[in-house]
Amino acid sequence: MAATPEKHTIYIDVDDEITAIIDKLKSAPGKIVALVLPKRATVLQSSVNMKLLKKAAKDAKKNIVLITSEAGLLPLAGSVGLHVAKSLQSKPEIPSPPDDNDTVDPEINEALHEEEKPIDKSLSIGALADQAEDDDETETIELDNEDDEESTPVEGTKKKKTIKGFKIPNFDRFRLSLFLMILAAILLIGGWIFASVVLPKAVITIKTNTTSIPSSISFDANTATTDLNVDKALVPATQKEVKKNDSEKATATGKKDNGTKATGTMTLTNCIHDTNTHTVPAGTGFSSGSLTFVTNEDVTLDVALYQGNTCKSATFGFTKDVGVTAANGGTAYNLDARSYTSSISGISANGSAMTGGTTSIITVVAQADVDNAVAKMKGRQDDTAKKELNTQLQNDGLMGLNDSLIISDPAVTVTPAVGQPATGDITVATITTYDILGVKADYLVQLIKKDVGGKIDTAKQGILDNGLNAATITVSNRKSPTDVQMSLQTTVVAGSSLDPEAIKNEIRGRKKADTISTVSAHTGVTDVTVKYSPFWVYATPKSTKKITVTIEKPTVKPAVRSQTPDVRTP
Repeated sequence: MAATPEKHTIYIDVDDEITAIIDKLKSAPGKIVALVLPKRATVLQSSVNMKLLKKAAKDAKKNIVLITSEAGLLPLAGSVGLHVAKSLQSKPEIPSPPDDNDTVDPEINEALHEEEKPIDKSLSIGALADQAEDDDETETIELDNEDDEESTPVEGTKKKKTIKGFKIPNFDRFRLSLFLMILAAILLIGGWIFASVVLPKAVITIKTNTTSIPSSISFDANTATTDLNVDKALVPATQKEVKKNDSEKATATGKKDNGTKATGTMTLTNCIHDTNTHTVPAGTGFSSGSLTFVTNEDVTLDVALYQGNTCKSATFGFTKDVGVTAANGGTAYNLDARSYTSSISGISANGSAMTGGTTSIITVVAQADVDNAVAKMKGRQDDTAKKELNTQLQNDGLMGLNDSLIISDPAVTVTPAVGQPATGDITVATITTYDILGVKADYLVQLIKKDVGGKIDTAKQGILDNGLNAATITVSNRKSPTDVQMSLQTTVVAGSSLDPEAIKNEIRGRKKADTISTVSAHTGVTDVTVKYSPFWVYATPKSTKKITVTIEKPTVKPAVRSQTPDVRTP
């Protein structure tokens, strides 16, 4: 009589209820039953169903292994003591229960300890079959038990026997070893390529017979010019502009008497020696010392009456009265009757007693408060504005003529206005305009070449450094913001006409001695220095991108380019 199979595999359908699973478990012939769960096995996502399955296995004297990789089922299986494996070839183990150990049924814990012994957690489900061969009551479990839910052989066929002591290969270890060997080969090849292709570099330094030639040029940068005229030194220019806003808080310090203004009347007399009537407009000021009163309305005075050189207008009543109001409030304007000095020559005034002035001193915005705030903001936005101007110039492929920069006087607004009451901080805001001229660098290079062209032997020498990057460019005559006469001074380096790119193509791939001899063969070369890196490199790299050719220039004290000046409009 054939022995009962030790292991049996049951595939659970996603629609199976817990009662159906228990029936399949009880009818399974094996002592170790592997339940292969489908994805999203909702029936076992209940701790009650897990406990029922565990109890059914205990009653049927069977050991269950749940075959699943769903992380959500692991804590539930661990809480009731069920073994879990990711596949039929993996080692079964009891997952960790939830953190709350009080949820585990004490009876389940007891059953767990009773039934842990039959399953060795260090073995896979397949390996359990080999262990079972030593048990008198069980037979070997077939590992490839994946074709049918039931493992009972078909009638008339022979049951496959297993060989005792046969050890299943560890394919995980084999895959790991294969991966490590492939990785090592990739690293070895990559390291060789990196060391022989990427890292090698060569620096070739060439000394030649060179000459330093001073160059001094005067040119006209004008936005109205459209084409470069080398002979007349006319250079097309572009003006760039930015406006920068700034603001500063300040404390009002001005004082003002905001009391009632004194009022009264004045008798005006026309003593202008002509034959015309004269009108004194409203708002005309008449002063006594530092105190001023202004007329409330227009007054037309009759022609002055003179006797000889003496004005007789007042004597004969050629006068008119007009109401006046103090320029400011305050009791100081309460004056007795007196004469006043007129702001109109030839008009005399005698005032009545001035009354009604009261004093109420308040804080107002003074012009000095505004001036101090503006002084704090002066230059604060200059660096930012210059950077923005340079960015605009660079975006258009232009070189900035820094000395042509004009910084306008800021437009100032103050809130509250000067003379107005201020109960707290006042805000002083400014808008400053920055203008600069830019030209194409190639235009200036052409001017420099023309200037030094007659000073070198062009058959043997060429310009190695036009000196533009170290040139001093200043304004000699600012005709207008868009038309400026400029002066350029620099030092030009002339020497053997060597093309660094051509030299790179000549020496690439050559050994050090060949590289030196090839470069030395050029006319005007006096010395060649070759340096390779890293230390194992013995030849010039084949890639020209890895070769740096430097034509050494004579030591020349560089001209310092002028900084962007603080040129402000008057």
